[in-house]
Amino acid sequence: MADGAGVEPEARIEVLSPVASERRSARERAFRAGAYVLLLGTAVWTFRDVRWSALTSTLGAAAPLWIAFAAGMNLLALVFQAARWLALVRPLSRAATLPESFKAMMVGYTVSMILPARGGEFARAHFLGRRTGLSRATVLGSIVLDHLVNATGLLAGLAVLPFFVGIPDWMRSGGWIALALVLLGITAVAALRPIQRDGGPAPSEALPARRIGVLLTKLQHGLTGARQPKALGVSFGASLVSWVLEVPVVVWALWAVGLHLPIPAAFLILASVNLALMFPVAPPANLGTVELGATLALLQFGVPKEQALAFALTYHLLQVVPIAALGMFFAGKDGLGTTFRRAPA
Repeated sequence: MADGAGVEPEARIEVLSPVASERRSARERAFRAGAYVLLLGTAVWTFRDVRWSALTSTLGAAAPLWIAFAAGMNLLALVFQAARWLALVRPLSRAATLPESFKAMMVGYTVSMILPARGGEFARAHFLGRRTGLSRATVLGSIVLDHLVNATGLLAGLAVLPFFVGIPDWMRSGGWIALALVLLGITAVAALRPIQRDGGPAPSEALPARRIGVLLTKLQHGLTGARQPKALGVSFGASLVSWVLEVPVVVWALWAVGLHLPIPAAFLILASVNLALMFPVAPPANLGTVELGATLALLQFGVPKEQALAFALTYHLLQVVPIAALGMFFAGKDGLGTTFRRAPA
């Protein structure tokens, strides 16, 4: 029939789903392209008058000892980031441990150096899911919650930062945008948190789109930590420790390129970089976003662009290189091809 009245509901869903998926993909591609153009335009405007010979000489004179200290402290901060996430995973599975959460995080960060828009989070979920028996959708739910806890720590730092150092207008605007995004995320988590059922059919039986129902249920299960104050408290505490440990990472990276600024400057740089990292569609390895955030912060202190960019590149590399080495090592022991191939499923 012309109106489709004789077609089964599930058949209509199967016919319409590819069309809806194609439209959604087209919108996502357009959004991603626009975001990349905006990022590229901002970077070109910021670095348009850099003297590349001065940048090269500054990088060549960087002190390797301070870089090594900063890289080591950054790894310690990553351990506390893994502990932050672990506190939210433990209510889901006692099989989750700090070493496994750390390995999963390193694998995820490494894959994100290759895939845009933080695609490594799927590999992170896959890696930990194999060791805990949790589904990838459930682990992804815990990762969403982990990002919200981390962002809350950032916002707490932004709230007290004006008492120690002047805040540029663009960072104030970025802080309000970040607050709006976090509140939106908290609202979504509150709406998706697990619902206690007194009976009735399971979602997979009640919904026509069974796979969506099952996926939603698993995702909701991953948000269990949002209902446990102790888990949230431990996670937030670990988050604050990791933020504190990031400060000497910034300070030592500054010293490595010959910059000796007051401690509040390190806080400003750290906040600026992480606001830039909240860019909606992050490029692989956050290429350009870290450099942009760090350089804009340092320009507030009258640092020449060449030296500011030298710091940004040094700061970025001291994080990327150790993480990539660890991520490749852990993924290789787990079966690198299998982990990367199955992660998006």
